[in-house]
Amino acid sequence: MDGDDYRICTSWMAYRSLESFEAMKADGIRPNAVTFLGLLSACAHAGLVEEGTHYFNLMSRESDAEPSTEHYACLVDLFGRSGQFGKAEATIEIATSHLGLEGVSCLWLWKVLLGACHARKQLELGIRVGRRILEVDPDDETTHVLLSNIYAAFGLWKDALEVRRLMRAKGLKKEAGCSWVEIGNRKHVFVAADGFHENRKEIREA
Repeated sequence: MDGDDYRICTSWMAYRSLESFEAMKADGIRPNAVTFLGLLSACAHAGLVEEGTHYFNLMSRESDAEPSTEHYACLVDLFGRSGQFGKAEATIEIATSHLGLEGVSCLWLWKVLLGACHARKQLELGIRVGRRILEVDPDDETTHVLLSNIYAAFGLWKDALEVRRLMRAKGLKKEAGCSWVEIGNRKHVFVAADGFHENRKEIREA
């Protein structure tokens, strides 16, 4: 499946999710927090910014559920994937205030934004967000990998290599994959680390 086929398939599944939601409402079934989480995730992956924003705002009116960290993370992901980084960052600030998050408890949201910076090649914001995360959790492997790859994407090999050397000095390992998931009460972010630039051999050996 190539990129175009994937986007078509993702959009089709997202619209099916929205149709199922409307059918559920028509049958008198009241949506809960899990329902909205599925909707927001579908909208984020399909790039349905208007629809995702609508359902996030609808959540408090149409259900007894209040937005949680997971719902805000989907909204950050939605804006980040679509390149609306100002809105993504503002959403984190709103979530931090609304949910009373501080320190480590809000890092998950910043990691979602950092992942979007990596995917969309946002150098300045990516560096700022990455440094913000490392101020709270200086041994976070995912953030080191993403920062290194962001530097490499812009040909800043000295900075990329320095991050890799720092990782090795700290005994940190590279993480593979690119997704976030909650297991129990812990959030885990997995990010693809290597292989997208021509100097990957030098980066790996640092």
